[in-house]
Amino acid sequence: MIELDQVGVAYGSDTDKAKKLLVQAARECPLSSKTANAKALFLGFGDSTLDLELRVYIEDYDQHADMLDDIHGRIDRLFR
Repeated sequence: MIELDQVGVAYGSDTDKAKKLLVQAARECPLSSKTANAKALFLGFGDSTLDLELRVYIEDYDQHADMLDDIHGRIDRLFR
């Protein structure tokens, strides 16, 4: 399992929608495990953001950096 960096969304954001988008990004990533489900968590209230975290499983840890790059790009596009 890999815990990606926390993702902060603005106060007033729909956290359920944000969590769904995070999981969607993980599912669409070809490097994430297809046998273990990704999970998004609402961790708490930051100083200026609602703090979420995406947990993703990977089959080959040597591809960790490539997976992070892919998922971060997907998250950025989906959140626009």
